[in-house]
Amino acid sequence: MYLRVTERRNRDGSSVAYYALAENVWNAQTKRSEAQVVHNFGRADQLDKAALQRLIASIQRVIDADAVGAIPTRGKASLPDIEIDAVFEEIDAVFELGIVLAARTLWEDLGIGAPVRGCIAEGELSAPHEMALFAMAAQRLDDPGSKLGCATRWLPDIAWLPEARDLTLHQFYRALLPRARFPRRLVRPDRA
Repeated sequence: MYLRVTERRNRDGSSVAYYALAENVWNAQTKRSEAQVVHNFGRADQLDKAALQRLIASIQRVIDADAVGAIPTRGKASLPDIEIDAVFEEIDAVFELGIVLAARTLWEDLGIGAPVRGCIAEGELSAPHEMALFAMAAQRLDDPGSKLGCATRWLPDIAWLPEARDLTLHQFYRALLPRARFPRRLVRPDRA
C-alpha cells in the first residue's frame, strides 16, 4: 500500500491535489498490475492532518508491537515512541542490489565468467579486468550508458558492487584488452 497523490487542473490554470490510500492488485485477465484505491482522503488543501497523524500513530503502534513480539491489545498497549528521524540519520546510502544479483547469475549461467577468467590468466593480466567487464555488463542491463557513466554515476551512486568501487575509467577501457587479444575464446562455441 502507498499514499497516492493525483492532481487535477482547473479551468483557471490552478491545480488541486488529492490524496488516497492505494494498493497494486494483479489483474489476471489483462495480465497487468492495477492501482486500486482503498480509501480516499480527499483534497490535499482540505485534509484533516490530525486524523492522518492518528492513523500513522495507530500503524506505528502495531509495527512497534510486532517488532517486540507483543500482540497489541485495544487500549492496553503502551509502546515506546520511536524517533523516525533518528533512525534515518544512521542510513548513509541506499543502493540497488537486484540488478547486480541478476547480472551475476547470468554472467555465470551463460558461461561468460569462465572464459574471461581463462583469458586473463593466460595473458597474465593483473588488472581487475573481469570485475570491470562485469560492471559494464551489469550497468548496461540496468541503465545502458557509457564506460564514463558506469565509472562516475552508476557504480558510486546506484548499484551495490563494492568490489568494483575503486575501478577507474582507465581500467574500464583496459578491461577490453582480453577481448581484443583473444577474440575467439570469448565467443560461445555454438556461435563461433
